[in-house]
Amino acid sequence: FPFDEVRAAEQRLALGSQNVSTFFGLPHRRNHIAISASHAYLPTFGGGLLVFPLAGGASHVLDTSTGLPSETIQAALVVDRMLYLWVGDYQKTATFCELDLDSKEVRILAASERKERMSLLDDLTGARCEMLRQHPQDGAIQMLILGGIGRTGIDDRNGLWELNVASGSWTQLQRRTDASTFMSFHPPTSLLLQQSRPGDQAGRTHVEFDCDTRQRRTLAGIRQEAGLPSLLQVTDQSEWWREGQRLWRVDRQTGEVTTWEYDPGNYAGNDLIYITPDEAHVVVQSGARMWIGSKPRFNIE
Repeated sequence: FPFDEVRAAEQRLALGSQNVSTFFGLPHRRNHIAISASHAYLPTFGGGLLVFPLAGGASHVLDTSTGLPSETIQAALVVDRMLYLWVGDYQKTATFCELDLDSKEVRILAASERKERMSLLDDLTGARCEMLRQHPQDGAIQMLILGGIGRTGIDDRNGLWELNVASGSWTQLQRRTDASTFMSFHPPTSLLLQQSRPGDQAGRTHVEFDCDTRQRRTLAGIRQEAGLPSLLQVTDQSEWWREGQRLWRVDRQTGEVTTWEYDPGNYAGNDLIYITPDEAHVVVQSGARMWIGSKPRFNIE
């Protein structure tokens, strides 16, 4: 097995891509690869968790035959000698479990099918994990849970959660209040919320929640007569927005706005755009074509 492909996939984590790809015919989410000191763990949809030794050698699979509740793995995270997993088919069942890498024992921490609530995320049908990370200072496990349906419709337990590993206590840091609130995680630390009143374009606001500091702030945003561009990315220096073939940069200190336009040819509205953390480059990928813009003008070429 060419481990370089896993390492290359790991490097693409910085792009924050949520795209589903295929690996040896198994669909997986590139940004949910977990890396320990000795192994890489690749979640797949229907093929279990693929385990690859970093030093090379034979790979193996963790699945229902080894004690996992499902062979659809949504997200994985290694903390010390524990492997934390969200598993289960979207819109159906969902289970959060931990696997002891030494004893191979699996323990259920939360489950949609567990009606007697032993944790705050039990009995939450259809939940999907969009982000699973460890807080760099205190070690708490943070997860973005969306899509959960309770007994009375969209469940207010959707949102950003935190599990204190030592005490086993759960805390909801940010709640998805209703269907008009959209949440997305932008590595390395930002959870972005787009909140709007139904049918009221002018009432839409954008909020950034920093998962490290656990602080939130309202973003400046960009408005124009044709509508409200979508929030693309947040860096230490600025906010980046996009609508159609135009990019906006808003300086977080001064509020100064700079715009760029690019022509991707057959524009489909689903280009991948990534701004490097130092803002030295902007990369735009549209289908098989790619543009790279560099300071000071960010001309897309």
